[in-house]
Amino acid sequence: MKRSRWVLSLVLFSLLSLVSIPSVLAAPSIGSIWDTILRAGALEFLGVSSGYMVGAFIRILVWILIFTVFFAVLSAMGGDGKGGGWGFKWLKKNQAIVVAAVLATISAVAMPVNVLLAISAGWATAVSLILLGLPVVGIGYFLMKWPGKDEKGNNLEDRGTLFMKVVICALLLWILGAMQYHIGVIV
Repeated sequence: MKRSRWVLSLVLFSLLSLVSIPSVLAAPSIGSIWDTILRAGALEFLGVSSGYMVGAFIRILVWILIFTVFFAVLSAMGGDGKGGGWGFKWLKKNQAIVVAAVLATISAVAMPVNVLLAISAGWATAVSLILLGLPVVGIGYFLMKWPGKDEKGNNLEDRGTLFMKVVICALLLWILGAMQYHIGVIV
């Protein structure tokens, strides 16, 4: 009896495998899925083809950001069924999801591509300046505090540490000059 079940299982597995081969071969590739997502962000289904694929991607990201912010605020304001929340006690989580999705969709669809590109350029500039500026500020702070003072309050600087500070300051000056050039090219 056990052997016949094993044979039946093997036959069913073989048949299902043979039936599933065409569906596996017909599966969309990752590239076609990504193109579909970008087409949705470009609003091609509405007949408003903008031609800016970057704008489409930014529109999707803005939708996600707006949805997240609205959902977080509405969830904090809504009730949890236990008397919690400080605003709309009647608003449940599933209702907050719908409201946040509608508001995010309206905002993302109505926002022009030029505004999206300007927002992304502003954030990209701010983040790059922070990423480049933090090490410079950190090294400058380190130079002011290094090598420190002894227990009597005397400075522990000698000629070697002063030379190292001069070399590091020259390196920082070179980095800032390169940053000024590249930022001038961008702006």
